Order: sequence, then C-alpha cells, then structure tokens
Amino acid sequence: MSAPDSITVDEGHYIKNVAANRSKAVRDLVSDRKVLLTGTPLLNRPPELWALIKCVDEQLAGGFEGFVKAYTVDGKSAKNIDELRETLKTVMFRRTKAQVVKELPPINRIIREYELTPTAKSIYNKALEGLWMELDDWDGNTSNAVSINGILAQILKLQRICAQ
Repeated sequence: MSAPDSITVDEGHYIKNVAANRSKAVRDLVSDRKVLLTGTPLLNRPPELWALIKCVDEQLAGGFEGFVKAYTVDGKSAKNIDELRETLKTVMFRRTKAQVVKELPPINRIIREYELTPTAKSIYNKALEGLWMELDDWDGNTSNAVSINGILAQILKLQRICAQ
C-alpha cells in the first residue's frame, strides 16, 4: 500500500502532548503533505507547539529538547517569541475570528427542556439539600479549599443526576 498524497488532521491541537499515543500515531503517518487544522494551536506553553510543527515539518521542528531550550526559560515561560513567530510563519496560516466571522454561519441554538422522572427529582432534591447545607456551612473564605471542593462536588452531583 502506498502512502497517501496528503493527510489532513482536524482538531490538530489534540496532538500537542509529545508522549501521547495519539501524537505519536499522527507523527508516524507518512505523506508528502500534512495539514493540521486547529483554532487553538498553542494552549499553554511553547513546547506544545513542537508536536504540531514536527508533524508538518520534521526539519523545522528539530529535536524536542532543543526546541524547548530555544523557546522557553524553564520549559514553561516563553522566550525568543519574535524568532518563534518567524519560524511559525513558514508552517502556519493564521486567521482571527474577526477575519472569518462574516464567513461563519449564524449560530443556531437548539434548546430542549426535559422533565426529571419522579425518582430522579427525589434524588436531585436530596442532592440540592446537600448543596444548601454546604453553602450554609461555608464561611465565605475563598481560601478554604475543603469547603469550596465540597460545594463543587455537590454541584457535580446535581449535573450527574440530570445527565442520567
């Protein structure tokens, strides 16, 4: 079987984790042309770009450690940003939302409301009671992680009940 002429990867930012099997699998695909589509190529730190660049141009990406050393201070904070921008210009075509908003279809929201079953309502009301108790016990101190986590846990319970 011969290699395809081109490979297109939608949601390319999903291959940002260098060690993830998904990233390795996409990097191992063989083709003369690879295109990654993503609205968010860089989520947190410059090293996340390496896997994307490596996928489309192995020579440009170089080694991971060298890339991290060239474009970060501590593996996290960015440095040499202008150089990185110039490098990216050779492999990246960027359009902002403002540039494409007129081409996008209008947002079509579909809202469907569903009633909980009587059993689910009963369980929901018990969980809601637990949330109110957590809120009553909370002293308003945002540094009290235990109380905040308890409140969030109660909200997640409510979501799970509704999802079921």
